[in-house]
Amino acid sequence: MKPRPRRDAAKAGAAELAIVGGGAAGLFAAASAARLNVPCVVFERKARLGSKILMTANGRCNFAKDIDAQTFLADLVRGGVARACADFAGGAVRSCPPRQVADRLRQLGVKVKRMSDGRFFPADEKAASVVHAFGDALREALVPVVTNCPVREIVPVRNAPARFVVVTDSFSVEAKNVLVATGGASYPKTGSVGDGQRFAQALGHSVVPLRAGLIGLETREAAVARRAELHDLIAARLAEAHRRQRAEGLHERHEDVLHPVGADQEAALRQAQHVAVAQRQHEGAQRVHAGRVDRRDAPA
Repeated sequence: MKPRPRRDAAKAGAAELAIVGGGAAGLFAAASAARLNVPCVVFERKARLGSKILMTANGRCNFAKDIDAQTFLADLVRGGVARACADFAGGAVRSCPPRQVADRLRQLGVKVKRMSDGRFFPADEKAASVVHAFGDALREALVPVVTNCPVREIVPVRNAPARFVVVTDSFSVEAKNVLVATGGASYPKTGSVGDGQRFAQALGHSVVPLRAGLIGLETREAAVARRAELHDLIAARLAEAHRRQRAEGLHERHEDVLHPVGADQEAALRQAQHVAVAQRQHEGAQRVHAGRVDRRDAPA
């Protein structure tokens, strides 16, 4: 039987900041609070921290790109994010642009490498190195981290030093400020179950209904079901790209993931990019050739 949230449970004391969510945003916020000597406590509904970090880039964790804040925000809009959402994120992104994320991780002891396309990875290409660095930093700063502890409710309090009560199944914590860093609802197994949207709505915020960003499709159509041929075609294309990289002295790996049923989104997008570049080069060569023919055939 599921336990009921207890608002009257024993209170652990007032915190300056309660952070709900122990993923990338919550861990970064807690580390920043510790650096600024802001007392805080972190709540995570899963048994471990940083579940989504550990999945990023197939466990390699490309955590940022070497671009400025304005370019990042412009890329969001070009990628289909609504202008209002980009504007909402603008203040935070300008305060901590992508390059600064890499600097912060270096300060935490993570060795960082920059790929030729500007992406940042941990030097050992292990996402666990990033999670461990955050964990070590919070432990050294004596930041309380409560795992296996879903937050059930965030209750506003009036006329009190602590403006909120963070309610769990077993206890509640008073907090002057609450940062909700729970993510969306894209991957429930990692703890993203829509808690943040529910908290925001309960606190009076307008919430846009969630919708899928990626949708898996299955089909029996013969034209699409030639998955083995697609797999072989992309595998050959990647093998050729890797051989060319080695010949040019490059040693970077692609994150393309191939399956017996085809390729994942990253692989598909990367191959589409290769096709688009090749098409532009071909069209450019045709224009140059046509120009030469026109000049040669023109009357003197």
